[in-house]
Amino acid sequence: MKSLKYVLLLFVFMFSFGHVSAQLSVGLRDTRYVNVSYSFLKNYSVRFEQSVYAEKPKCQYFRIYASYLRDFRIFKVSVSPYFGMTYGDIYKSLGVNFDVAITPVNLFTIKAGFTPHYDTGLDYSSLYLASIGINCNKQISLVGTYTNRPEYRAPEKRLRAGIRFTVGKLWVLPEVSIPAGSHQGKGLRMLASMNYEF
Repeated sequence: MKSLKYVLLLFVFMFSFGHVSAQLSVGLRDTRYVNVSYSFLKNYSVRFEQSVYAEKPKCQYFRIYASYLRDFRIFKVSVSPYFGMTYGDIYKSLGVNFDVAITPVNLFTIKAGFTPHYDTGLDYSSLYLASIGINCNKQISLVGTYTNRPEYRAPEKRLRAGIRFTVGKLWVLPEVSIPAGSHQGKGLRMLASMNYEF
C-alpha cells in the first residue's frame, strides 16, 4: 500500500501546479476505463485513469500518465510515461507511449505509436499502433487501427474500426474490435471511447 500512497501523492503534487491556460477534461477509454486529465503550460498534462471492471475492488486497476505533446504544423509528437497497479497490489505495470500523428492534408490523419511496456506478471512487451483516420468533415471521421496495445491487460493483435464524432469540446468514438489472427484474444468486441474538455 505504500507504493499506492506515493503514486497518489505524486499525482496530487503534479495536479497542484496550475496555469492560466490549464484545462480539465474527463473521458472514457475502451469502455473499461474512466479518466480525468489536467493540461497545463500548453504542452504538458497529467491523467488519472480508473478501471470499471466487473471485479472486486482489490482487482480494480488505476494508471497515472504524465504527458508531453508538441505540435509541428502537420504532425504532432507525444511522449507519455505511465505507471499503474491494482488496489490489491496483484500486479503493477509501467511503460512509455511514443506517438506521432501526421495530417498532410485535411482529408486524413496517419498515426503510429510504440510502447515499451512491463507488467510484473506478464513480463516485458513491445507494443505498437498504426492508425489512419479519414476526415469526412469537421464533425465526422472514419478511423481504422491495427494494434497490440492491450484492451484489458495482455497484449493482443487487434483490428479496430470506428466512427469518431466531434461536437464542440466533446468527441465520441464507438469502435468494433476483432482479432487480427488466431489465438489473439476473444472474438468481436464493441468498444467506446470519449472525451469532454471543460
